[in-house]
Amino acid sequence: MSNPYTFGDSERAENRLWQLAELYAPSSRAFLESVRALLGRAPSLACDLGCGPGYTTRLVHEVSGAAETLGLDASERFLGHAAGGVGVRFSVHDVTRTPFPCPPAGLIYVRFLLTHLTERPRVLRDWTAQLAPGGLLALEELDTMIGSVPALRRYYSIVEAMQRAHGQDLHVGRALPALAREAGVEVVRDQVARMTLPGHRMAMLHYLNIQTWRSDAFVSSHYSAVQLDALEAELRELAERPDPAVSVDYHMRQMVLAARA
Repeated sequence: MSNPYTFGDSERAENRLWQLAELYAPSSRAFLESVRALLGRAPSLACDLGCGPGYTTRLVHEVSGAAETLGLDASERFLGHAAGGVGVRFSVHDVTRTPFPCPPAGLIYVRFLLTHLTERPRVLRDWTAQLAPGGLLALEELDTMIGSVPALRRYYSIVEAMQRAHGQDLHVGRALPALAREAGVEVVRDQVARMTLPGHRMAMLHYLNIQTWRSDAFVSSHYSAVQLDALEAELRELAERPDPAVSVDYHMRQMVLAARA
């Protein structure tokens, strides 16, 4: 896959994904329930793109009621640790390339993936082309994220700059309406879910992340080791000392797309 996943696929990254899955499960479940209602039926096949170790795949399978759910990811390591279950399977595949190794799907789910990709209109068009008749593509991406303390805001500023240097977009949720128009796909639903997330839980996710991306070439050439060490220490302290006054104002763009008739 030509798009670098800046958060890695190490054991640390897998731990982060487990914690992320727990944190966002309630909002994603509610979104998937609304998508299931739009479909009006359980799909024969659901696909979870960029599934990682399969936490979202199992959620998609449970909520959609799909007869079969397939998780696709480019990381053999992640999929080697993925636990499926009845009706759930996984396959190594670069999700920026179609066709997928499966029949057309009634539901395709994507969370926090488009943010890491560069050819965004093309992949949206290609993904909807993998839908069965009447099928839906459900996307969840960051729109806005504001930390209540300076350490969180500094972290977001660095990640935004790093992703921009790679042609990616931390706040890709803001661009989704324009990207959908450029891709020529149909917008079935467009909404923004607003959440207040606990600062210590977000800080733990970021503490695990910074240990991976601080060696990125862009980061190491624009930020000193002293700066990164200080930020890493601050994130760890925030994670280990829960404070109800520390939070993240988080807006998640949730969009449902379909192929143009």
